[in-house]
Amino acid sequence: GMIILGVYLIAEGDLTMGGLIAATMLSGRAIGPLVQLSLLSTRYNQAKSSMTIINQVMEMPDEQEEGKRYIHRPIVQGKIELERVTFHYPDSPVASIRDLSLTINPGEKVAIIGRIGSGKTTLERLIMGLYQPTEGHVR
Repeated sequence: GMIILGVYLIAEGDLTMGGLIAATMLSGRAIGPLVQLSLLSTRYNQAKSSMTIINQVMEMPDEQEEGKRYIHRPIVQGKIELERVTFHYPDSPVASIRDLSLTINPGEKVAIIGRIGSGKTTLERLIMGLYQPTEGHVR
């Protein structure tokens, strides 16, 4: 709409080509942050909906059928504490985990999320004692 009006005003001699270009650039800079704000609002609503669904799933009771045998998992008491943990895989110059400190208190539910190769499984194996940290302590 703005460009069509600008072309009309140029044809009438009321606006120069430079004026139209400047007006187009300024309008783009003014509208850009508003578009980003609108996208941020959409992402926030999606995250809020996802969090609601995750909370509903986490609060669901365990499903165990009568008469079936299940593996007994004792409830772990105590906290898990990582203090300045660094871990290198053998023959790797790059640390998979670097200087990580983390405390998980009894009863807390923690989700470890991240991209492929970000160290989630390595962290799990450190916590379970399958790996020993290159530096730091796991308690």
